[in-house]
Amino acid sequence: MGKGDIPIALMLYQNTVGTNCLGGEGGVKALSKFLDLIAFPLRMEVFYSGGRPTLKGIFFYLSAYLQRKGYISFNGARMLSRMLNRQVDLVKLVKRFNIKPEDIDLLFICAPIRVNYKSFPNAKLVYFCPEVIYPMTRSAFVTNTDLEAADYVFVQFRQFVNYFKQYNPHVYLSPNACNPEIFRPVRGLKLRYNVSFIGSVPRAPIERPKRFRYLQLIKGIPDCYIGSAWPLTRTVRIYSMSKIVLDICDFNQLTARPFEVLGVGRFLLTEDVPGLRECFQVGKHLAVYEPDDLLEKIGYYLSNAEEREKIAREGHKQCYKNHTIYHRARDMLSIIYGLSMLGEVASMYGFSDIDEYIQSLIPL
Repeated sequence: MGKGDIPIALMLYQNTVGTNCLGGEGGVKALSKFLDLIAFPLRMEVFYSGGRPTLKGIFFYLSAYLQRKGYISFNGARMLSRMLNRQVDLVKLVKRFNIKPEDIDLLFICAPIRVNYKSFPNAKLVYFCPEVIYPMTRSAFVTNTDLEAADYVFVQFRQFVNYFKQYNPHVYLSPNACNPEIFRPVRGLKLRYNVSFIGSVPRAPIERPKRFRYLQLIKGIPDCYIGSAWPLTRTVRIYSMSKIVLDICDFNQLTARPFEVLGVGRFLLTEDVPGLRECFQVGKHLAVYEPDDLLEKIGYYLSNAEEREKIAREGHKQCYKNHTIYHRARDMLSIIYGLSMLGEVASMYGFSDIDEYIQSLIPL
């Protein structure tokens, strides 16, 4: 442990566009805040690289690309990666704060990079692997990191847990979640849109075939919103003004969208992807559609407003009760440190357990 037997954590992460998942800037800042709140005396945030592609960023994926194409072996990809991507010197970072490496208790890495973890003899090495839906991203996390040496590896999507277990047996699922400071109900707005879909709109079927097909179907419905919405305050407003929010799962994964929509308190129509039923009850918290009944489901829930709004309310309760960024932080930290430590922290703030403390952090 760090000074005073309280963990000292060093977090290193990428400044990515994804603002809600733990791997994104907003999500990691929320986790970082949670570390502060549970009495971590030091939390350093380091932006290692920007969200836009850079020459160094291209090097991250070059070795993974060559390995996936069969041009070089896995060991060759790793050697190339280590030649192109220098190890990040964390010792230099902590010395700026007059902290000794042996006082650091936790290295929490949210980017496909290598660090000089051996210089921190008392630190647990944790890799969080976000947004690994793309084969190139998964390969980059394997070839560009010291994944085998990690004490814990957290992955966002259930279908890729076994993939990472090939390289490290200590792999745990940490799904997407809602950041309640951003995605929360907005009162007083009228339901202006029958259906909304927020995301990039493909110009041709070749870009995203499933998304293109479904969006073509709903374009005939009056009062629809289809397109991007930025900044996030606008996203929240459009969700709040929508009778039905549509989720299209291009890669058959549980994205952040269900947690965002339910966090805002609106009705979600999504696909039955892996991991969804572990978080929500279909028919009670949200609704699902099949490829051949999308328009039928939309028509049904537009015509049955009372049932639709009841599902939206129940979904919001379930999301805020079990699936906020704070719940994910609790789960990860309980695996790393144990629930007893978190319970002690909760009692310091006058709460009976960590769950009661988490609920106090969520806006009403």
